[in-house]
Amino acid sequence: MRSRARDGSPSSRIPPARGWPCGSRIPTPRTCSRNRQVHEGIHRDGSKACPPRGTRSTSSPAKSRGATDAQGEVRYQDAIGGRRGASMAGIGRHGLVVIRSSHEDISDPTSHLLMPTAEQGPFPPFDRFAETVATRRILVGLHPHLAEEVVTYVIDGLVHHEDGSGNHTILNPGSVLVVTAHEEVRHELTMQPSQEGRSARWLSIVLRLPWHTEAPPTSIQIKDAGDATESIDGTVRRPVVGPSARAETFMRLECTDLEFTREADVSVPIDHGRRGVAYVLRGSGMIEKKPVEMGHGALFENVAKLSLYGSPGFRVFLATVPRVENRGESKAGGDLE
Repeated sequence: MRSRARDGSPSSRIPPARGWPCGSRIPTPRTCSRNRQVHEGIHRDGSKACPPRGTRSTSSPAKSRGATDAQGEVRYQDAIGGRRGASMAGIGRHGLVVIRSSHEDISDPTSHLLMPTAEQGPFPPFDRFAETVATRRILVGLHPHLAEEVVTYVIDGLVHHEDGSGNHTILNPGSVLVVTAHEEVRHELTMQPSQEGRSARWLSIVLRLPWHTEAPPTSIQIKDAGDATESIDGTVRRPVVGPSARAETFMRLECTDLEFTREADVSVPIDHGRRGVAYVLRGSGMIEKKPVEMGHGALFENVAKLSLYGSPGFRVFLATVPRVENRGESKAGGDLE
């Protein structure tokens, strides 16, 4: 069984089995107009990617929790992405919220995937959303990222980061790593050696860079999340990525770590034209009146607000990004408008 790097991507030093070396996408080999073998729309020479095609699952199937009703709009069963490769055609402009459970990554038992799984394919530009809990340090070597943007947020413990230039950095709880890889970037995430006997926990988000835009500069950022502020609605909110935070991304990702300090029913505004993920980091509560617990997540788009209900300790990570049209898929498959 193939092992993975600590950010959830498989190691490039291990022969291919069930993995994909950039962001853990499963390859569908084909030949593009450049007559090069590519996987998931990425040229191996580092040029702009061709449009992607369907993929197979890396996780065992599980029963979908279905969709919800909120703000007076109809939510459709399996509407967002649905099973991997399913079309979103015919959905229209209704707001959509789908509750999903994360599943153990069969290639790395320390990681749980919210996507991609058998029940939930990529949600462009989200290619992957995973949580890793490391209880020991496993060195598998540097692995590459190409034509994607990767965000890592440390929740607990200490994480060691090494990049291809030989730079070593210790990431603390609240640290944010942003890798923008128009050109190939190699790095590795592992549990810091001093953590032996304890654990380290982090989230990893992989966003597919749009192939038809101007190329972003290749870079690695390591920042602290923004300052937490207490709201009158009974929550403490910490900006992690975006204009209100210290780290920003080319894809205009916005992330917030939200924790309840008292029992409350909260409505979180969502900017027009964005789709996103709300992932439960701790505790149990409700998203759009549907019960959720740690490891559950909601995928949503075309909503003006997202309703959350919880008690003290309920903690949710909220990530949103502008929708992008993916010319490699049917228009309905990448955008609802």
